[in-house]
Amino acid sequence: MGRRLSRLRRLRVGRANNLLVRAIAEDSGPMVDWLVAHGFHADPPRPDAREDEAFMCDFGRGQEKFQRLYDDYLVPGGARVMTETRALELRQDERGAVIGVEAQRQDGTRVHVACGAVVVAAGGFSGSSALLRRLCHSDSFYDRGLTTQCSGEGVLMCERAGAQLGPEIMPHMQEYLANPVCNFTDNLIKYLSYAGFLTVNREGKRFMNECLNVEDAMGSGCASLRVQGGAYYYLISQDQVDAIRERGVGGYFDGRLGDYLSKSVASRALVPIPNLQESLDEAVARGQAWRGESAEELAALVGFPDPAVFVATLARYNELCHRGVDEDFGKISPLMNEHAMPLYAIRSVIPIMGTLGGVRVNERLEALGRDGAPIPGLYVAGQEGSGFYTYPYYSTRCITTTYAYCSGRIAGKNAAGYATSR
Repeated sequence: MGRRLSRLRRLRVGRANNLLVRAIAEDSGPMVDWLVAHGFHADPPRPDAREDEAFMCDFGRGQEKFQRLYDDYLVPGGARVMTETRALELRQDERGAVIGVEAQRQDGTRVHVACGAVVVAAGGFSGSSALLRRLCHSDSFYDRGLTTQCSGEGVLMCERAGAQLGPEIMPHMQEYLANPVCNFTDNLIKYLSYAGFLTVNREGKRFMNECLNVEDAMGSGCASLRVQGGAYYYLISQDQVDAIRERGVGGYFDGRLGDYLSKSVASRALVPIPNLQESLDEAVARGQAWRGESAEELAALVGFPDPAVFVATLARYNELCHRGVDEDFGKISPLMNEHAMPLYAIRSVIPIMGTLGGVRVNERLEALGRDGAPIPGLYVAGQEGSGFYTYPYYSTRCITTTYAYCSGRIAGKNAAGYATSR
């Protein structure tokens, strides 16, 4: 546990609630044991796992394990699940303690649920453009559809009940290329970002060290893209398309970056992507990618405000590649690959799979009021709680799953203890 905790502390560089981080780390082992005892299958970390996978247990895909948990334990244990029922408001007594929930069924029937404690775990707010703009300062993201129904009602209910919000609230960004018109997830254009090619903003200017899209893609890589606000453009030459289609990103570099790529890149990106040309052609046909025989033609097709800016950017980048030294942003020499013609520009936005952070909680997962004291009877688990995640995101595999499971378990135990002690 000590190694796991020290890594988590190092990644958060003092911005997280260390008491909460420690509570999650201490519960992670017992949490896995509990899940296995309740019908889950867990493969332990591989002996040769890289650092960001060193604590990752594989629970497998699919929903069967949750169905078993529901059928074999929750229902026999007396749990009542109210489907098609939306929570509207937390009920509080004269002291401010939470004593129930006001809800409404789909047919409009109001439901009053009286209880000793409430655990809010509604999945964040990525389905609410208003909350994204308010708390993340932009809604220019592409939600892959995983959390579009999460509209932030949990956060808002807690806030109306007097809870304070934490300082670290962020979109849960992903490292892939994404587009709201073309589904890059299915056609695997998304993996091109792992090649670290030239990336420009809406003015046609280079703005980052593209190594970050390889080394720390979900952290500083996504953060660098987000700073530009909205869309950006990823450049790839026809010869690079042909090489990646036949040999994958790893094959494009002829094995020269094998260790470098294998430490940080999804294995699926290292093998051939045979449908890459067809996917690019579709993106061109749908106006989400453009192919030019010259920098001037490509700039005009994309519609950069001043085509000369992009032409100069490309010339400067190719000059640095030829010299083998990135004097502008510090990209490593092996990733400095000149872009020849014909050249594609692919429009991309940052994909998200939810939001991270919201209500400030302590290590017992109690929601904290504006005075910093716990709100009696109110607990917050999962993506709506603040204190565990920091910005930019830290690249440790399955850390969100760990927090979801452990925070729910800790919140549930403490809520049950509070309710039964009253």
